[in-house]
Amino acid sequence: MDVIRTASLCKCYGRLPAVDHLEMHVPKGALYGFIGRNGSGKSTTLKMLCGLAYPTSGEIRLFDKPVDDDLSRRRVGALIEETGAFPTLSGRENLILKAVAMGLTDEKRRADEMLGLVGLGTAGGKKVKKYSMGMKRRLGIALALLGSPDLLLLDEPLNGLDPEGILQLRALLLRLNRENGVTIVVSSHILGELEKISTHYGILQNGRMAAELSAAELQKKCRDYLLVRVNGQEGARRAAVVLEQALGIREYEVLPEGELHILQQADPAAVTAALTGAGIAVQAVSLHRQELEDYFLDLMGGQDHA
Repeated sequence: MDVIRTASLCKCYGRLPAVDHLEMHVPKGALYGFIGRNGSGKSTTLKMLCGLAYPTSGEIRLFDKPVDDDLSRRRVGALIEETGAFPTLSGRENLILKAVAMGLTDEKRRADEMLGLVGLGTAGGKKVKKYSMGMKRRLGIALALLGSPDLLLLDEPLNGLDPEGILQLRALLLRLNRENGVTIVVSSHILGELEKISTHYGILQNGRMAAELSAAELQKKCRDYLLVRVNGQEGARRAAVVLEQALGIREYEVLPEGELHILQQADPAAVTAALTGAGIAVQAVSLHRQELEDYFLDLMGGQDHA
């Protein structure tokens, strides 16, 4: 079952579409990496999913029910932008205050439980204004988890964190997903980190879903390739013809600036010999592996994702 499903989802500000006929599918139990350039519609989509913004048109279903279903909404926790915590109160006091506002019973025990879950058990009595960025981010997640949600939405939770903070947050998200069974959607421009934790990916481009795939499907796309560099794009096209005729190589990509990516198994020595024998000057031959960032940039046309 899809925990999140959208159909032709649109959000316009005036005549400008921030989200444009979005089709999104998040399976139950997924840790869904939500990727896109700044302004691609990630934050707007997450705000619509948690009720902070209303769609212009289209449909959102959570747990196979309409987004405005009260029971479904209660199953969603979110950290969008800032934590919303009061800086002059302690982390524990913030949690107790929110628990009371939500009508939860045994609010003190619940607050302590959440502090322990996110690794702030010893810092619960400290005022939030004295928290580091990583501690504030984990407190925000604790606040989002107070109602025991089945779905957690996080918008750029890794922003501004130092390496230790990123490591702690990564461990927390994996624990919530694997041990507590929480479905998590996390947007981030730190693609290397998403690749370490995500089971599924959604890639936004100009408010539309450019690609949606599982980690296993991404692994197949991000396979090893042999990079061959010659002189110019025309030289790369000629090299491709030579290798197809001489070695039967048919899986390849010709790139600008004289690069040829061979996507099937090929012997570097045989490739070099075939090309030099045809009078093509070979500048480099090396084995590479495409990463998530490479796949993203190829899909986006080679532009920056930040």
